[in-house]
Amino acid sequence: FLDKDYYMAMVPGMNDDQILTQLCGQYGTSVSGLPVYPEYREAIHYDEKILYPHPGIPIWCGWDYGRTPAIVFLQRRVTGHIDIFDELCFENMGIIEATKRWKVYVNANYPDFQFYHVGDPAGADKGDRDEKTNMEWQAEQGIYVRPGIKKLRGDYGRLEAVKKGLTTLLDGKPMVRVGPKAETLHLGFQGHYKYEELPTKKGTEDETFKPQPADNKYTHPHDALQYVMGQIIFGDDQQTESAIGLPQRQAGEDGFYV
Repeated sequence: FLDKDYYMAMVPGMNDDQILTQLCGQYGTSVSGLPVYPEYREAIHYDEKILYPHPGIPIWCGWDYGRTPAIVFLQRRVTGHIDIFDELCFENMGIIEATKRWKVYVNANYPDFQFYHVGDPAGADKGDRDEKTNMEWQAEQGIYVRPGIKKLRGDYGRLEAVKKGLTTLLDGKPMVRVGPKAETLHLGFQGHYKYEELPTKKGTEDETFKPQPADNKYTHPHDALQYVMGQIIFGDDQQTESAIGLPQRQAGEDGFYV
């Protein structure tokens, strides 16, 4: 017979889905690899009801570029809580078309809101074929994007910004919650945004993982989330630049379009 505390001794270090699938015999999300955010807890960070932005409060958008651009939508309420309420993810598309589709989407869904934008700092670099950067092109369309934090991990890194949001309590509730319209982000938090395991040496059982998160469809919206969370949590302590192309007469105290 098993000791009465056998299963309870396995709980520490497990996340909610591991407890459901491995100990309770229930359905849950089971993925290989090491989750980037073990701090995430489905029971407290996910809200199954659709989250709507509050009128009168700006919406923050995080942008990830490349041929699989992703945009995430956040709002920081007056209480300090951050709602991740929507996302747009594209495949085989450049930033010009993605920006056009973003404008159509927000005009239809969030027409009366102001927007702050933070993006992949690589979007401020010129390419081989065009003297105009992604952010300069967006500025011509009236979308002024501030380059986000480059540093991935460690003190004041992008990952640390998200982790701080997950582990901070405000009035007894997590600072960050995720809504169902941010579907790809949600699945990433559940473990699909992960570090892949490296092949183990013969004769050893030690698990080792790649230093960078796996490059999959969950990576792009999570990169976008990290850029904007880095700005919200750490702000100008990281000396991120002002929004690209923003006329000085339109700049708010924080350097964003107002």
